[in-house]
Amino acid sequence: MSNQRTLLSYLDELAARKPVPGGGSAAAYIGAVALSLATMAGRYALKRQGKNPGYGRLKQIIAANEVMRKKLIRLMIMDEKAYKRIATNCDKKRSSIAELYKSAAMIPLEMCDIMTKGIDLCCGVLPHCKTSVITDLIEAMILLEAGYKSAELNVKVNLLYVGDRRFKKFVSAQLLRNRAGIRNSIKRANKLNKA
Repeated sequence: MSNQRTLLSYLDELAARKPVPGGGSAAAYIGAVALSLATMAGRYALKRQGKNPGYGRLKQIIAANEVMRKKLIRLMIMDEKAYKRIATNCDKKRSSIAELYKSAAMIPLEMCDIMTKGIDLCCGVLPHCKTSVITDLIEAMILLEAGYKSAELNVKVNLLYVGDRRFKKFVSAQLLRNRAGIRNSIKRANKLNKA
């Protein structure tokens, strides 16, 4: 999705019978929506916090969310371009197409990293939120987890066409670390939400 596309035109393109945009692009978009919600909740918490302890940390979280949201929008576009390259070169030798899939796998892997960090940063906002905004923040976490799962699926599908075992091992280890990070963040959020 280019920065000039509207939400409606993107959704129309996504619904069309064509290979791009697809699931990877949609995963990044879901993550960007989630980070927008998290930023909104952070801004409400920031106003509530005033200049009390935690104010500086909230400002850092909001800034980080904004950087990650913009990065996910760029990754949406990169994912579409990567898949277009694959679609136009599918008749090439297996070794050259494997390199395209290898490159394509790195894009949703980066999405996974961002969404894992986004879930963790939501936990830093949670203790400062009013009840009316907590639901938005929890929705952001749910959407980030959904976006993560979608991006992870795209990584795994791309890896099916990659023969490089060391690369696969590297990517699998990264996904395991991310999943552990998400589990820990969700546990932390549940404890904070009960408090």
